[in-house]
Amino acid sequence: MTEKGFLEGMRITQELIHDVVFMCECRTKPTYFTRASNCKMDFQDLIMFHLNFIKKTLQLELDLFFKNIKGDDKTITKQGYS
Repeated sequence: MTEKGFLEGMRITQELIHDVVFMCECRTKPTYFTRASNCKMDFQDLIMFHLNFIKKTLQLELDLFFKNIKGDDKTITKQGYS
């Protein structure tokens, strides 16, 4: 894959995860991801976490995600993620 192809893929991915219609189509229940101001991990965060290629334990990866990506000391438990 060329660098241009990779960057185009990243651009398309960014557009998709920020698209409200895409989020609504992906929900399994209409009430999922409706309280964006109260949740610790919104739809965009969830997709980014899935694309992060988890290599360590789930809790360690969640802690690292919140620290490195979100810049927050808060995290969620693996049960909360599930």
